[in-house]
Amino acid sequence: MSDLFGDTFGNYMLHGIDEIQIPEPVSWWPQTIGWKVLALALMLWLLYRLYRLAQRWWINRYRRAALAQLDAIEMQADGRYQQVLANLPELLKATALQAYPRTEIAALSGEQWLAFLDSHYDGPAFSDTPGRQLLTVAYQEPSRWQLSAEDANQLITMSRRWIQRHRVQVSSGGRDHA
Repeated sequence: MSDLFGDTFGNYMLHGIDEIQIPEPVSWWPQTIGWKVLALALMLWLLYRLYRLAQRWWINRYRRAALAQLDAIEMQADGRYQQVLANLPELLKATALQAYPRTEIAALSGEQWLAFLDSHYDGPAFSDTPGRQLLTVAYQEPSRWQLSAEDANQLITMSRRWIQRHRVQVSSGGRDHA
């Protein structure tokens, strides 16, 4: 039977047809120097942006700590706003001491403290009500506070926003965070 078919087997019509050679796959890697330079520049820019994000995250860790502390105070207070308010002045001062020079912050009190908070924040002014109540909370005992629950909540919200959004100017020490 092998003599009958010879060397070929199958369809005699396909005898003598060669298989098509498929070319190599096209590389996705850029072939010209311009694209390689552009890819390198893009990678360097991306690395720089990641570095700046990491730096900003590191510099702003005091904000996250202050916000976590405020959250913990609110959870411990269990709806009693007097406990939360009693801790606000100290928390705001500690946060400011982390972001600004001690010589600029430590001696501030009263109207100067409220003016400082206002000047470094573009939200509602602390020198207006209910932000002004921060002085009452800082210097008087809770029995003398005349705050409604709504005013207390507004003051807590203002303080939280100040911690989140206060601006810090670039100093000679290289601090650059907002």
